[in-house]
Amino acid sequence: MKNLKPFAIAAIALLLFSCQFNGTYVNREEDKTAAEKITKQYFELLKAKKYDESFPLFSDKFWTVTSKEKAKEIFTATNNKLGALVDIKLDHWETRRVEGTNPSAEYILYYLNKYEKYDAKETLSLTREADGKIKIIAFNINSEGFFK
Repeated sequence: MKNLKPFAIAAIALLLFSCQFNGTYVNREEDKTAAEKITKQYFELLKAKKYDESFPLFSDKFWTVTSKEKAKEIFTATNNKLGALVDIKLDHWETRRVEGTNPSAEYILYYLNKYEKYDAKETLSLTREADGKIKIIAFNINSEGFFK
């Protein structure tokens, strides 16, 4: 019986330390609202052509695949081809937030925006970073104005 006691303690410790306690929340309004604060800042800065000021809204992961010069080039080309941003309209959104042992959060917001010359479908993907801040990790803009 004495020989089983260390094994029992080890087994219980192993079970306790290997457990993960997470809660998953999908498409909560409060998560959408938190992500929208960032996207609203982003669009307002683009409207004002303050491209450099938008850069802190982006995740470090974004900058590993896109340079700041390239991002600025994309923003300028968008403004030249589509015209000034006139109206921002959130079409739909998806969020997934995990709280607990392995926390994470992902947000995708889909916009149908109006520019002076053409309309555009824009998608912004965001993530909650380790410091708790929500940052843009990717964006996509589709418009027939790019092909004319």
